[in-house]
Amino acid sequence: MTSSTGAGQVANALAAEGVGPQDRIAFLDKNSVEHFEVFYSAALLDAICVDVSWRLAPPEVATIVNDAEAKVFVVGAEFAPVLEAIADQLTTAKTVLDIGGHPSFGSYDEWVSGQPADDPGVR
Repeated sequence: MTSSTGAGQVANALAAEGVGPQDRIAFLDKNSVEHFEVFYSAALLDAICVDVSWRLAPPEVATIVNDAEAKVFVVGAEFAPVLEAIADQLTTAKTVLDIGGHPSFGSYDEWVSGQPADDPGVR
């Protein structure tokens, strides 16, 4: 189970990954606290959160993430099998995070921990 972190911490973690204005962050999961953290953190950076439908087949997910040119891809634990199926097909998402802490991908909680909660101050 994940702990609530807050949009400021997530925004600072995204900024540390090089996400800036008009960059995209892809998100694949059902509604969750993490969805809103990513959504609002994108707004703090003037970036765009691309919500990927969890009902899509893995090839469709890969196409959407690649077409969006997402720099970061956040995936819920329930959808780790989708991520496993497409990980080698992702062309722009250099940071891939699993909310459940999948051993082959970055852990969302670890990625965010230690980041300041301050507004990153992007105008």
